[in-house]
Amino acid sequence: MKRRELVLDLFRLCSSCSSVIQLHSLTIKSGLVQDSFIAAKLSNCYVKYASLEATRKLFDETLQPTVYIWNSILKCYSMKKSYVETLQLFHDMMSVEKPDQATISIALKASSGLCELGYGRMLHGFVKKNYEMDSDFFVGSALIDMYTKSGLIDEALRVFYEYPEPDTVMWTHIITRYQQNGDSNLALEFFSRMLMEAHVSPDSITLVSVLSAYAQLPDLMAASCVHGFVIKKGFENVMSVCNALLNLYSKCGSVIAASTLFSKMENKDAISWASMVSCYAHNKAADDAINLFNIMMCKRVEPNSISVISALQACETTCNLKEGKKIHEVAVGKGFELDVFVSTALIDMYMNCYSPHEAMELFEKMPKKDSVSWIALLNGCVKNGMAYKSMELFVKMLSFKIQPDVIVMVKILTSCSEYESIYGMKGADLSESSVVCSINNSGSAADGRICLSHRSWEI
Repeated sequence: MKRRELVLDLFRLCSSCSSVIQLHSLTIKSGLVQDSFIAAKLSNCYVKYASLEATRKLFDETLQPTVYIWNSILKCYSMKKSYVETLQLFHDMMSVEKPDQATISIALKASSGLCELGYGRMLHGFVKKNYEMDSDFFVGSALIDMYTKSGLIDEALRVFYEYPEPDTVMWTHIITRYQQNGDSNLALEFFSRMLMEAHVSPDSITLVSVLSAYAQLPDLMAASCVHGFVIKKGFENVMSVCNALLNLYSKCGSVIAASTLFSKMENKDAISWASMVSCYAHNKAADDAINLFNIMMCKRVEPNSISVISALQACETTCNLKEGKKIHEVAVGKGFELDVFVSTALIDMYMNCYSPHEAMELFEKMPKKDSVSWIALLNGCVKNGMAYKSMELFVKMLSFKIQPDVIVMVKILTSCSEYESIYGMKGADLSESSVVCSINNSGSAADGRICLSHRSWEI
C-alpha cells in the first residue's frame, strides 16, 4: 500500500517526457503497471508529455484494460482531435467492455467533431436503452452540443427538457447556439429564464455568449447594465469576459467605456489588445488605433490578424502610408501576409494612400484570391483614376468565375464613363479591348452582359 501511495505521489512531480518514462519503469518494477488507476494516470502523463503513439503503446500493453483505462485512452485521442481513431477505439471497446456514461460522452464529442450525426443518433438511442436519460449531465451536455452544432436546435431542446434540473453547461450550450445563429433575442430570453426561473448561476462561458448576444443588438444602456451584472457576479477580472465586454462597448460605439475598461484590466492578452485597436479603428479614432498598435508592439505583445487588419484600416482612413508600410513589415514578419483578409486590408490601405503599384504587386503575390480581394483591387484602380486597368481587371475577374455584385457594376460603369471622357469614345465605338456594361432597371447585375473583343460573359 505504501509503495502504491509513493508512486501516486510521484505522479505530481511528473513534468517531462523523461520523468514519465522513469515513472513507467518504476510501475513495472513495483508490479503496479496493471493497477487500473495507475495505468490511467500514466496514460494521461504520456499524452501530456510524450506522444500519442507512446500512449497507445502503453494501452496495448495493458492485459485487461478496465472501463477507466478505456476512457483514459479515448479521452487522450479526443483531446488531440483524433476523432476517427476515437470512434474506432470505441467500436473495439464495445466488443469487450460495456461503456459507461463517461465513455458515451467522449464518443458523442467525437461524433460531433466529425459531423457524424447518424452515429451520434445511434449513441443517443443506446443511452435511452441502457441508462436513465436524466442521470448524467455530461451525456446530456454532449448530446445538446452535438445537436446544436448540427443546427438541430429543436432536437437539442428536446434533450434539454428531459432533464428536470439542467446544469449551467446545458443552459450555456443552448444560449451559445442561439447567439451563434444570430438569434440574439432568443439567447437573452433563455438566459433570463436560466436566472429567473431555474435560479442557475452562469459561468464565464455563459457570460461571454450573453455579451456576444448583446453585441449583436448594440445598446449602450443594456451594455452598462450587463457590465454591472458581471461585476456583481465577480467576473470582472476574468479575461475572456472582459474581452467580450470590450467587443460589446466597441459595437455600441462607446470608445470611452471601452478604453476605461481596457486601462483597468490587470491582465491583457492578444485578443484584448486587438479588441481595443479595433474599437478605435471602427469608431472614428483611427490615430488612437495606430498609436495603440505601436504601444502593443513596443510591449512585445504578439499581434494577431485582427489587430493587424484593424491597424491597417486605421492607416487607410487617415491615409497614413508611413505607418501602413510599417504594419506591412510586421505582417510579413509574422506570416500574416499570406492571410487573404490581411492581404486584402493591405490592398485597401495602399489604394487609399494612392500607392496602387504596391497594391497590385501584393495582389499578384497572393496565393489565394477571393472575390473581396478582386473587388478591393478593382475599386482601388477606379479610385486612383486607372479606368483602363480597372476594366482589364474586371474581365480577368470574370475569367476566374468570380461573380460581381451591383457595387462592382457601378464601379466599372464609372470606369467606362471616365474612359469615354478621356478618349472621347461612345459606348458602341469603344475599341475591342474595352468593356461595355449594362444593368437592368432593377439595379441588379443578374441580367447584365459584359462584352469584350466581341465576346460576352453572362453575369
